[in-house]
Amino acid sequence: MATLDTADRDRLRDRSFAWIDKQGERHLPINDEAHVRNAIARFDQTDFDEPGAKAEAARRILAAAKKHGIEVDPGDDATVVMVHSGQAELGFVALSQLRVPGRPARGSTWIVPAGLHAPIRQDAVLLAAGRDQPAAQALLAWLKSASARAEMRAWGYDEPVP
Repeated sequence: MATLDTADRDRLRDRSFAWIDKQGERHLPINDEAHVRNAIARFDQTDFDEPGAKAEAARRILAAAKKHGIEVDPGDDATVVMVHSGQAELGFVALSQLRVPGRPARGSTWIVPAGLHAPIRQDAVLLAAGRDQPAAQALLAWLKSASARAEMRAWGYDEPVP
């Protein structure tokens, strides 16, 4: 776990934090690799008090991650953050980023009709190294099951094409 005592934290420059609130309190330190990883993990738990703050914090965290050689999935909410913060008027993201089964989707959505794009195919393969691994075999078996198809539909994906 990344730790900073009060004296060390006070010595950090403002640019070593992803966000500074209206009262001047500094949040999400990004001064080293451990703190950047921690900021990424705690990002969605942080309450931002002004428009655009979340998007700016996301940009700062992503820049710090790049500086420290931390790979961040470019789809990790960056587009969603930009749209919800008002920094972008429109974003094109997977429905599963906006919808959690059992809860309404956030914001407004437009589901692109299937006739306007080729089917998106996602394959699963069993590598030679996992051939004798029960967990790998169980995962592949589950992916072929009715419960897996129901889970995929719940997250907004069409039935897989065999």
